[in-house]
Amino acid sequence: LLVAKQQFPVARFAFIVSKKIHNKAVKRNRFRRLLIESVRFFLPQIKSGVDGVFLTKKAIIDRDFGEIKNEMEKTLKKAGLLTR
Repeated sequence: LLVAKQQFPVARFAFIVSKKIHNKAVKRNRFRRLLIESVRFFLPQIKSGVDGVFLTKKAIIDRDFGEIKNEMEKTLKKAGLLTR
């Protein structure tokens, strides 16, 4: 997770799922959708005024949504972006 402060009142995030993760675009987009949904779950708790970029690793292939959501929570807490 790369984080930068910005002037907008909302938090914005981007997700990078490279071709190294999976060769097929359909699979890469599915992983991206899972990541987007997991961040959307925590969005009310995330501090405003930040931009974040998530870089994925190959381990995402073996994870289900629950595991991705737990990892997302750990990552956001570690970065200090969750308000509670």
